[in-house]
Amino acid sequence: MTMAHGGRDDWQQSAELRAGLYQGLDLLETLRFIERMAGYNVLLTDRGRRALAQQAGQRVDFEGAAASEWIEMQELNAAMSRGLWADHTTFNRLTVENWRQFAAIDIEFHARLTVLTGVNAAGKTTLLNLLAPHFSWNSQFVASRRGVEESTNPTHVGHLTYSNGVRAAVTQDPLWAEGVQQASVTVIGRQDVAGIFISSHRTVSGYQPLQHMPVRFSEAEALLQEFAAEVQTRYNGGMSNFPPLYRMKEGLVSAATYGYGNKAVVASEEARVVWEGFQEVLARLLPADLEFENLLVTDGELLVCTSRGRFPLEAASGGLSAMLELSWQIYLRSRRVEAFTVCIDEPENHLHPELQRSIVPALLEAFPNVRFILATHSPFVVTAVADAAVYALERGSDGTVSSRRLQSVNSAASTDETLTNVLGLSSPMALWVENGIREAVADLPPDPTVDDLRRVQARLSEIGLSSQFPAAIDAIADRSNR
Repeated sequence: MTMAHGGRDDWQQSAELRAGLYQGLDLLETLRFIERMAGYNVLLTDRGRRALAQQAGQRVDFEGAAASEWIEMQELNAAMSRGLWADHTTFNRLTVENWRQFAAIDIEFHARLTVLTGVNAAGKTTLLNLLAPHFSWNSQFVASRRGVEESTNPTHVGHLTYSNGVRAAVTQDPLWAEGVQQASVTVIGRQDVAGIFISSHRTVSGYQPLQHMPVRFSEAEALLQEFAAEVQTRYNGGMSNFPPLYRMKEGLVSAATYGYGNKAVVASEEARVVWEGFQEVLARLLPADLEFENLLVTDGELLVCTSRGRFPLEAASGGLSAMLELSWQIYLRSRRVEAFTVCIDEPENHLHPELQRSIVPALLEAFPNVRFILATHSPFVVTAVADAAVYALERGSDGTVSSRRLQSVNSAASTDETLTNVLGLSSPMALWVENGIREAVADLPPDPTVDDLRRVQARLSEIGLSSQFPAAIDAIADRSNR
């Protein structure tokens, strides 16, 4: 690549040169002129050698279906990039083939919101973890090698296409020993993507009083790094002296202290903006019935003030703490870059159903230049907004998983409809309710009379399930159809 630019070794600093070079490599691989080897190495194939011999000193004429499809995909990527709310490098498409539990995954990311859903162990978190290294999040891929016949070459995982046109290969390094071990996954040609990664493991933060006051206010990026470092430490099984919520409190108390100054301390504009701006975000994100008013610092403690009273930050419920931590991280990143990408694994964790219903629209409104990529089990998140790309990870009869884009996710659908039609739940009923209905209709003849149905209704009333009579009628109809 350096030789291609006359010996310029600064080509990696040019987004235009870098994109063009990786696009060229991708086209050569598509046409099978080269093949990927370990790391960043590529090998010229026999087909490539023949092409060079035939076209010596001439421009290679790239024709055929493969080249035409490649050109169409580049045009599609360019169109998707134009649909972004702001100009920044982000993800356009992720494909995964014949790796782990995946048979065929094809995700085209939406300009604002992409949702991955499916049953447990379908691979939602694994797909997010392929994106996580872009945000300095060290995800863990655990694999098992059995026997000595395993290949010593990297395993091809798939491709990751960026909005700048680069299509990077994703590979898993070979497993060198038998048994369970961590497997390293590499994105060859990885591009810089601004953003943050928020795992599904929400932190538990006990109360700790502030031990000292920083001598100056840290920039928002430094506050975010301190918070993220505490989260990553706990994710990896470690411990530190300060939980993440402590770092959040420390940053906000510092912002309140230095944001306005006094006779002896010069005010910090950045501190004031962080203090006031974060409260504006909270006013949009926190549930309306909380009636949030403002934050207040008193005696070294950070209080959350509502119309109903005040309480310390550490006294917030699990759901409220989760909302505070989500908004804190996203807001701090927005202080450095206007447009970026946020990956959140299970944003619904610890949230009341009402908050699950409102969190995604609130995030989109509070951060209009942010692209969100979510993995979720919640029907409220799946149907949160009408304009989104929703993908269901579905397990086939052979046990492998493929992706299917849901072309018509009904944002007006009931929770029951979403659970059954999108998340694949056999029934949204509690098991004891389902069993009660089954017992009530068990002795019905093939063609029940009106009196038979009345007896079913009476039986359901006896066991407290009178409201489930319509469901019992549906069960009778299903049995008749079979």
